Order: sequence, then C-alpha cells, then structure tokens
Amino acid sequence: MKKKLSFLAIVGLIVTMLGSVVGVSAQGPGEGGIIFDYDLSDPTDFNPLISGDVTSSNVWSKMYPNVFGVDSATGAYAPGYKDSLAVSWEFDETGTVLTVKLREDAFWTDGVQITSKDFIWMLEALRSGLLDTQRGGETWETLDDGTPGSGLLVDAVAIDDFTVELTFSRADCNSLNEIFATVVPSHIFEEDFGDDLAAMNDDPLYDPGVYFGSFVAPDFVPGDRVSMIANQDYIDAELGYVSPSEWVTLNIPDQDVAVERFRAGELTYMGIPATYQSEFEDDPNFQTYRFPRRGYVFYAFNHANPDNPQAAYDEEGNYIEQEPHPVLGDKLVRQAIVMSVDMDAIIENNLDGNAVRVGVGTIPSSWDYDPDQLYPFDPVAAAEMLDEAGWVMGDGDYRVCQGCAYAAIDPDYEGTEMALMLNDSTGGTEQSKLMVEFIAQSMRDIGINAEVQELDWGSAFLPELTGQTFDMAILAWSLGLPLDPDSTSIFSREVDVPGSGFNFGSFHNAEIEQLYKDARDPAKTNNCSLEGRLPYYQRANEIIFDELPYMFMYANLSMSAAHSWVEGWDPVVFSTTWNADSWTAIAPVE
Repeated sequence: MKKKLSFLAIVGLIVTMLGSVVGVSAQGPGEGGIIFDYDLSDPTDFNPLISGDVTSSNVWSKMYPNVFGVDSATGAYAPGYKDSLAVSWEFDETGTVLTVKLREDAFWTDGVQITSKDFIWMLEALRSGLLDTQRGGETWETLDDGTPGSGLLVDAVAIDDFTVELTFSRADCNSLNEIFATVVPSHIFEEDFGDDLAAMNDDPLYDPGVYFGSFVAPDFVPGDRVSMIANQDYIDAELGYVSPSEWVTLNIPDQDVAVERFRAGELTYMGIPATYQSEFEDDPNFQTYRFPRRGYVFYAFNHANPDNPQAAYDEEGNYIEQEPHPVLGDKLVRQAIVMSVDMDAIIENNLDGNAVRVGVGTIPSSWDYDPDQLYPFDPVAAAEMLDEAGWVMGDGDYRVCQGCAYAAIDPDYEGTEMALMLNDSTGGTEQSKLMVEFIAQSMRDIGINAEVQELDWGSAFLPELTGQTFDMAILAWSLGLPLDPDSTSIFSREVDVPGSGFNFGSFHNAEIEQLYKDARDPAKTNNCSLEGRLPYYQRANEIIFDELPYMFMYANLSMSAAHSWVEGWDPVVFSTTWNADSWTAIAPVE
C-alpha cells in the first residue's frame, strides 16, 4: 500500500535541512539522510502510460523499470543495465523481429515477479487508443481503432514468462528508440481499471502502491513538494540497500531562488545555471561536475536560392534539382566562413568558457565523436579560399563575384557584391547579441558584407526559416536519449519541404542518406551493435565536416554540483544521479 510521510520522517526532513551530525557515513539501509532536489513546477501525473511532462517523469521514473536500459556513461542502450529488465535482445535475419530476454530476478514490492506479461500489457494498453497520450501512436504503426501511428511496431507477443518477440514493419536499428517501454505492475492496474483503461485519464495521480525502483510511494503536497521513501527491496541498489531514507523534490519556480536555497543547504545537489557555474567551480564548499549538454548551437546555411525555394521532390516523387544559393551554394565559401570565426574567443568571452566547440552534428560525449573534426581559426586561409572561389576584393570593403560559381548559372551575377543576412531571433541575451555581431564582423573582416537581422521568432524568424527564404539562421538542436548519431530527420531530402520540413537549408547528399540507412540495418551492423554502426556514422561525419550543412559552433556545458558533505556523489555524463541510492546526504551542524 502507499505509504504517507510519517511524523518522524517530517521531523527528520527538517533536521536534515538545518544540519545534523558532522561526517557521519551511512551505516545501513535508510541511514544516509534525505536527498533534496527541486523542480520548477508540480508534477501533473504519476502514471507513465499517460504522462507527458518532464517534471512528472522525474517522479515515476524512480518507481518503475524500463525494459531497455541506457548506459549513463555512453548514452546508448545497454543490455543488463541498472533499472532495466532486458538482459539481451537480438534481431532475426530479416531485421524485423526482435527477441528480447528479460531478467528473472526482478520483483514488484508486493513480491510478484516482473514478467513478459507486464511488458505486453503495457504495450497493449498503449495500442488501445483509449489513453490520452501520444505514446501509443509513437510506438505502434496502427492503433486498435485503425488510427495510423508513426511507430514501427506491428506485433508484440510473449514467448514465455521472460521472452518477448517484437515485430516491426521494417528492418531498422532505430525501431528500438521508438518504443515506449516503461513497465508498470499489470496485475494491479488490471485489478483497478479492468477493461476501462480510459479511466486512467481521469486519475492522473493514480498510485498502484506497488513498485520496483529506488524511491517510491510519492506523497504530493501541491505547490510545495513531492516526497518519496526509499525502497529497501530495490535489487539494483549499489550498496545492496538504499542509503538515503527519502527523496524530496521541492517546488521552486525560480532558478535564482533555487540557487540561494542550494547555497543555504536546503538542496542536496542541483544543475547549476550557466551564469553561476564559475562561482560554484571556485567554491570549496561544493563538488562540481561539468559535461557537454545534449545538443549543439549552429548557424544554418541555406544551400538553395532563397528567392526560389523548392521541395526536394515534386508531387509525383520526382527529384527536383535545387538552384544553388548564389553565395552559400559553394562549399569553399562555407568553409571560409567557418574558418573566419574565432569560436574559442566566443566561448571564452561570450559564454564564460561554458561551452565546447563542435565541428559536426555530434557532441564530445557521443560515441561517434572525432576530436579532429574542427576547422582552425585562420582568416588568412579563409580569404585565400574566397579568392579561389571567385570572390575577389572590389574597390570597396567587400568582395565581388569574378568567376564565382553562380555566375556560370546567371552571367548577369558577375560583379555582384558578396552579401549575406544573418538572422537572429529577438529576445536573446546581451551576450548572445554580441556573439552574433562578432560572427558578422568576422565575416566582414574577410570581405563579406554580413548584416545581422533580428526577427520575432513566431512572426518572422520561423516563417523565413521554414519557408527557406533566409541566408543564415542561428538555432540549436537538442539530442535525446538514447544518444543516436542518425540525422535523417534533418539532412534527408524527404524533409526538404518549404513550410514544414526540418531540412530547411536544402542540404542534399545521397551518400549520407544511404549511410544512415545502412547504419540502421541490423544485417549490416552486426545486429545493431555500436561497433557495427560506427563506421557508417564516421563516414557520414566526414562528409558533413567537408560539406558543412551548418556552421557548427558549440555545445553548451552543463554543471551539476553537490555539497562537499555529500558522500558517494559520482556523476557521469548522461546521468548525474545514477548512483543516488548510495549517497550519504547528511549536512554538518554549523
């Protein structure tokens, strides 16, 4: 049954906030103090089957296991990993049937063993179409009522208590990424909801009282906190038991307030906003860990003529050869622009050192990262490349076309000044505005008439971007987990569609598209192993580095910090709390 926060627990919570015994390590289960973190808002639900926000998932992800585990050191799927059920999985020779073996040592807190039934029940509930969630359509190709979904899953059956067979509509290593696979105790959900699955929609804070994870039984005080008690039956505990007695998430809607409460000892650890990172790094009262954020900032190059935006394919599916951008259609020009900008200076001066350069669409913590794929800052070489590309200095401050590539398409273009508009959205920080102006000035320094244009995001920036009527536009992509180098969704010709597609720069490269397909083929990648997929992504990155669909700039650095008195804190790049069940979080008395 669900346990409420007891009077003694509340007293213990307050004592830990104010300070307790100095230097006491955990002596046994639940003797490691209370972990305090915060969120900016309240959770809206505790049920993963209908959940749709990160705040809520921070609660239920502690209570229920995933089928497929993510290695917190690599960001990739890993069989047999902590908090997961699958000990192995393998595609058949067609690449469409995946056999998943589940562990046999996992039990719900009421003693019922976790089996294939739990996994299948969850998938069937999603396929029913009765739940207010997008997860069903994102997992299944078709829902029970015939509604088409975007997922690849077409069938799921239990072979035995610990073996599940998943069938997909096509062979694709990434099919695993599309499955929602958080398992709930089906025997309790069946008892409480029966055939009326839609009743879950009306009970978002439903708690079955039966769990698997490290911290369970959420006690929710709206506007204040969510408290969860340690589950000493948690089989994946690092120490063989859960050291902290509770996990308390405070509702603190203001980041600056959260920082002050962290400094005061009211929070055990937190992600540090960029403007505070240097302060905490230099403070001996805190342990800090910096790591690349899962995403990168870039300036998109438009490779096609912005005066004539076209889709890559016509309505009959015939390929349309794009008219190149008069300036940016030449690879030498794109390379020269990248080499004209001192990105290290931007990181140091505009970002306070809280970023790391990237040269392709991957981050330093990704398994396909190559540290050699960075262009040097060399404005002299950049100027020489523009000369080679037929852009020579005219009588004024800027270059003009004298034999540039576009003059072969339109002879009247000869003598045209080299000019580009750099789009930025309004509302950015002063630092970001200075950075954009620095980039524009760097381009002017090598003879390009670069002008910054600030546009309202909704009314102007986004319409120009998706409409493909821009020259260059600054953006950022966020990368999810599991970390996957596939960039089909942004670099394939199928998504070059003015008004809607993510390939708004009209970057076309058939070899890259084939490499991404091969990298997702189980037969070509040793059953989708990282080692089997890596050569395809390495070759794709080589092409991207050379062709430059974007001016790749940097990945911001995140920082996690904990008080110096937190013992066992051991963050890794894709999870700063992977071993939180082993922490000792007892503050010293002042």
